[in-house]
Amino acid sequence: FYTEYKIKNSKIKMTVTLDKGQKTFSVLLEVDWHEIGGDTIPVLTYEIPLDTAKGYLYDIPAGCIIRESRNQDVPALQYGAALFGDTAVAMINENKYGYRATHEGELISTFINSSTSPDPYPERGIHKINLAIGLFDANAKSLEDAATAYNNKVQYLPMTHHEGNRKLTDSLLSVESKASVVSAPLPREEGFTLRLYNTADTPDTVTLHYAAKSARVTDLQGKALDYPLTLTPDTVTVTVPARSLANIEIS
Repeated sequence: FYTEYKIKNSKIKMTVTLDKGQKTFSVLLEVDWHEIGGDTIPVLTYEIPLDTAKGYLYDIPAGCIIRESRNQDVPALQYGAALFGDTAVAMINENKYGYRATHEGELISTFINSSTSPDPYPERGIHKINLAIGLFDANAKSLEDAATAYNNKVQYLPMTHHEGNRKLTDSLLSVESKASVVSAPLPREEGFTLRLYNTADTPDTVTLHYAAKSARVTDLQGKALDYPLTLTPDTVTVTVPARSLANIEIS
């Protein structure tokens, strides 16, 4: 579905797609923005009309937070989600970080805010905005995995045809958990560090499928933590306490 809008001095091109087998539909916007702030501040938003939810879940650095409705923007890294029992209605953004869940039930993403200070013309020009909307399980793990997949597309390199001895499907490293989320992989002189955090209120078992020679768990400053850890030839298993962050150093 494709359409175009004209709002005052600005133009918007919008493409909405729903791929086969997907739980979300994508909204791709190209905004040619020419609004200038003054006595009032021009703001461009995208709204979903909903019933008032029990709470609103947002991802923040090293975790997530549930907030009540409020008629003002709040920050989030990748998504804002309205919680209805076991189901969440979520908006996932690629490059916008302001959300608003109003007392009337709307879930809103703020795209452009034409403030006037310190830059009097901060937002004029072309904006390309990618947004996904869909239904998910009402837990941070499900939403974080969906947002990370949407915002980090699979990369590929074209090359010439040649024979090889690798399997058609393979993985250098994979992670299994019920509630924990990978925050970042960090290179080290001998190996790497996998930073992750547990989004649940109970301990979570994390299994890394990787042939490690050694492994240990540390905090952000590199101090060793006594989290339960099991090392086998092909896996590293760590139990992460509730609502906790851990670095797994792999050699």
